[in-house]
Amino acid sequence: MADLYVFASIPDQGKTTTVLLLEKKLREEGKRVACLQNNKGKNDVHHYLFSNCHHYTIPP
Repeated sequence: MADLYVFASIPDQGKTTTVLLLEKKLREEGKRVACLQNNKGKNDVHHYLFSNCHHYTIPP
């Protein structure tokens, strides 16, 4: 099992796009995917995730 984290301190650097593309690719390979999100409500990524992808929000 491996963990992969996508971070950027500046907005609009492509984090969401990167995560969605990685999620799609990893699921095609049969991997399990979970998405951890810190800024719930801002660019809420769960709307774009495929089914059976676990989505969690980390409290501030």
